[in-house]
Amino acid sequence: MAAKFKMSRKGGGELLRSRMVEVEMLRRADVIKDAAAPISPVGTAAWDPHPGLYKASWHSTSTRRGGRR
Repeated sequence: MAAKFKMSRKGGGELLRSRMVEVEMLRRADVIKDAAAPISPVGTAAWDPHPGLYKASWHSTSTRRGGRR
């Protein structure tokens, strides 16, 4: 006999807003940040008024509300 599953919209929302999912998404963002920061371009001070600013601007945050904030 095959199992049946019907996900409720409310339950799915609770899962996506859970602390467990927030922590995992933040962990994944940190992994990506740790890979991206070392390969970020850094200009030379001779022609770039802000050398290293792009490389130094990497940070990761999380929210349980979802979407871009």
